[in-house]
Amino acid sequence: MAERNANSVREEAIERTRRVSPRSLQNLVPYKKGQTGNPGGKTELFAQAQRICREASPEAARRLIELMHSEDERVALMAADKVFERAWGRPKEYDANAESTKNPPPPFDPSLYTTEELRRMQEVMLMIAERQGDGAA
Repeated sequence: MAERNANSVREEAIERTRRVSPRSLQNLVPYKKGQTGNPGGKTELFAQAQRICREASPEAARRLIELMHSEDERVALMAADKVFERAWGRPKEYDANAESTKNPPPPFDPSLYTTEELRRMQEVMLMIAERQGDGAA
């Protein structure tokens, strides 16, 4: 089903490009290497809006905390979620593949140890097995 959805999205995107006027495509000019699409950077208006929002943020945080006690559970949940995000950041996405690509520990190589060290290791492993109720000893 996911493949069918991907195909329909792809087909829809292709159909949209067919509807684009040829004159609008003439206006498209690719950027030269190293050239930015926004040479002026952020505008003064953006900086002003950001400053105003930052000044109002303590009041907004207090309001979010008030909304956490709302009788409407949906409102309380959304407010609590926003408070958590602002306090601790958004949760990181778990990627099982990233876990498996970490360098695994090297395999145990008994040739690196003396006979006495190997005997002591065996004693410790047997003690662990006994205490944890494995019954292997």
